[in-house]
Amino acid sequence: MTLIPGINAHNMIQVVPSSELAIAPTLTVKIGDAPDGLPWLLRVDRSQRITGLFSAVINSFGVGSIEDLPEGVRNALTNDVAAGLMGVHQVELEDGNEEVFVSRRDVHSLFGPTLLSRALDSSSGIISSEIVDDDHRAMSRSYAFCEASNAIMGGDELLEQVEQAIIDRESKRHLLLQLKDGLPYIGTVSKENRALRKTHGPYRRTCFESLFALEGARATVEIPRGEKWHVPLNKQVEYQSTLLRASQSSFGGVVQFEVPKSVLLNLLIQVLHKLDETHQDGKIHGDVTPANILIDKGQARPFDGLNLPIGALAPGATFEWAAPEQVVGRPLDPSTDIYAVTRMITALLGGVPFGEESSYVVATGGQGSKKVPVLKTDGVFIDILETDYDRDWQRNWQQILKRGLAYNQEQRPQSAIEFAKELKEVAAEFPVEGYAELSGGFGQLTRLKTQDDWAFAYEIVD
Repeated sequence: MTLIPGINAHNMIQVVPSSELAIAPTLTVKIGDAPDGLPWLLRVDRSQRITGLFSAVINSFGVGSIEDLPEGVRNALTNDVAAGLMGVHQVELEDGNEEVFVSRRDVHSLFGPTLLSRALDSSSGIISSEIVDDDHRAMSRSYAFCEASNAIMGGDELLEQVEQAIIDRESKRHLLLQLKDGLPYIGTVSKENRALRKTHGPYRRTCFESLFALEGARATVEIPRGEKWHVPLNKQVEYQSTLLRASQSSFGGVVQFEVPKSVLLNLLIQVLHKLDETHQDGKIHGDVTPANILIDKGQARPFDGLNLPIGALAPGATFEWAAPEQVVGRPLDPSTDIYAVTRMITALLGGVPFGEESSYVVATGGQGSKKVPVLKTDGVFIDILETDYDRDWQRNWQQILKRGLAYNQEQRPQSAIEFAKELKEVAAEFPVEGYAELSGGFGQLTRLKTQDDWAFAYEIVD
């Protein structure tokens, strides 16, 4: 839920070109469009850190100004150290060596969970890993814990993968903005480079997810003790007008977002088609989670997979969504990815898997360990009380979800595309109704004064 500022909370923010990120300690730039179509602004404030750095060094040397410092100290201070605090570096992008600004915060803490993470978090009791542990996951990376037990069984090669996974877990994805044109990229900052925010590749263009492109997606705008409006997000002028109307209330209002569950179901079926392409190449994604699925221009695509050969052991997993064989260290096959997608569909429909539960202790790096529950699924229960669903609807959905969540791999569907066809047939005969609410907001909703009129944008702070 996002607060809409009231009529007395006018913000006069000046948006400047990204090139000024190299020289101005405090400024606001546009980085793209938020999922609901409003502009996304990034406010950068490095003034206290820069002032504190210069003051500390000047005081330490007992001089009156930067110019009085020894030349070597002055050059190091104004180049490498100050550049690190300003977050400006030279990196090799697709068009060559470019000067970029690197955000201080990682992309997850800047932008929050993916759209699918938000939707599934509010749809059921299965809590997305993106919501649970902000410190160890970025928007583009949810792969978190490492299984040393698998490595022992898998030999030196897997041990090396586990060790690399521990390093990856401690690295973070950060936002990069090209100074010349503001193009956004994602890069990685390793633990040892965190202080100066020096990134390494591979670099990729940032994909800002789009909620407004989904059929039936809507905003619910409400003012305290007053009216409530449902506005389709594909009608941006009406949406902005409704926000303005709510802001004219003395206390402002709130806005939250909803997407038809049927649309989200179709997106997950679409994911199965994408996964089938991976399987046809002899690979397993191995980390299918809501955090590793992006929704862009009405399409869903899995990304950031482990890309393991079929039959391999996994060096780790995001356990909230992982199949049992991935947790306990058995070889993976296409049904491993199918299990993860089925788990998401179960969450979307409010289903509850049941069966005998055991636990498995895995190493998490260093001397850490984690006890992970492993469910031998006997079935899935979907409560249809207080709904318009009948027994046939309940029975058919419970049966197909049970197959996708079977403990034994051989009892699950073996083809992602064939399972997608089955799901589509069940959905056609037994449609999914209702909306999924999206938890959280996209930053602070700011009311801006433009040349002609009022406009709204989201502001996030680095």
